[in-house]
Amino acid sequence: MAIINIIKVIFYRLFILSLIIPVIDFIIPKKKKLWLFPSLCNSNEWDTNSEALLHYILTNKTDITIVRLKLNSKKQPVPDKKTICIYAYSWIGLWVLLRSGVIIIHHGSMDLGPLHKCGSFRRRIIANVWHGINIKGICFSDSSFFAHKNEHLLKKEVKSYHICFASSEIHRQSLSCSFQIPLKSIQLTGLPRNDSLLLDKKQLSHSQLSQLEAITKILSNKKLVLYAPTFRKNNTGIFSFTINHYRSILRMMQDNNFIFGLRSHRNSSWSSSNLPEGILNLNVDDFPDVQMLLRKTEILVTDYSGIWIDFLLMDRPIIGFCYDIDKYLQERGLIYDYENIFPGNIATNIDQFLNILKKQLDNTQLVDIKHHWVKRLFHSFSDSDASKRVFDVIRNHQI
Repeated sequence: MAIINIIKVIFYRLFILSLIIPVIDFIIPKKKKLWLFPSLCNSNEWDTNSEALLHYILTNKTDITIVRLKLNSKKQPVPDKKTICIYAYSWIGLWVLLRSGVIIIHHGSMDLGPLHKCGSFRRRIIANVWHGINIKGICFSDSSFFAHKNEHLLKKEVKSYHICFASSEIHRQSLSCSFQIPLKSIQLTGLPRNDSLLLDKKQLSHSQLSQLEAITKILSNKKLVLYAPTFRKNNTGIFSFTINHYRSILRMMQDNNFIFGLRSHRNSSWSSSNLPEGILNLNVDDFPDVQMLLRKTEILVTDYSGIWIDFLLMDRPIIGFCYDIDKYLQERGLIYDYENIFPGNIATNIDQFLNILKKQLDNTQLVDIKHHWVKRLFHSFSDSDASKRVFDVIRNHQI
């Protein structure tokens, strides 16, 4: 029985996907008002940019039909009950894909499920809302990934993107270079997920409100210092604090009515088993929408993660803890001169970090002079209307 199932999977993926689907997709008419929102491939979660756009469409009662597509067969609860959720690799999932007029992707062509090998996307719109503002290289600008042998794969990949979206002109230029697509294909709208940083609580989704209430309850009447580093290939990114380091941090937190929270990257294997009492583990499983944590964050500590670019909109202090910057620059690289664009103080070792953190706690209103300049550099908009602008661009693109 197991061998038969394996043969079925191989037949389905190699034959059906590669040969039949492109032909059928070319023939079947598309429904302009059918918009699909695929999940992340390795889970049944939806990226925050696509979630924010979906929430906007539902809230404003448009004439759009929304379908969530699960790219993983594992059963998992859907964040809301207002949308249809279908497994992409099923007959009904395939039919919905073939009929779709718009597909909102957030990582790449693999988000298209069974259609990712399809050669023609001319009669539907593939809108890539991406999943952040990159300061590291991606696609063609990622020196660690790019090689001559990958060039044809990358070119094939970006051909599927009809529209992308940027938060500012410099971000737009960065995406154009990284994806090697013309500027006219990248619209200046702001990122949908950042709407939730600025929206009134009443306008948040049910899931966001639940997360916001949960973190508010945990913090009680205290304020949050959030440490959220980016992912590294060979380690978690979380600095290896000693017990004495934690004691120093806890003492500073108690003296200033703060709590110190750690959030590891989604792809990190970091374990919180050795965290001392009083240090919070604000993991992705409990708080999938990091914007809800940022709303409650008074001081952000990070490194090469794009999270600080989102946090600029809050006009609150940001500390860089870049203990491995030389190694990171060699292995992955950054597309900006980091010291010039980072809006706060940068620590390159633990002693510097503790000193900077203490000074910042003594004056939580102190924002580096560069902050507002960098904010204008990365954000052309400081409102909560990015989702509306993205929605309008896609609708106008269909006319």
